[in-house]
Amino acid sequence: MIGAYNPEKGCTYPQHHECYQIDESILKRGVAMYVQMAVDFLKQ
Repeated sequence: MIGAYNPEKGCTYPQHHECYQIDESILKRGVAMYVQMAVDFLKQ
């Protein structure tokens, strides 16, 4: 769901809707979050 909703950029439609758009500026933060989760998991 990262990047799926940002009314300022017109990203308000759900996935599979013909007007769906993604806020690509947030993808870097999303990738960083998932990498950190993987690192934390592997440290256990």
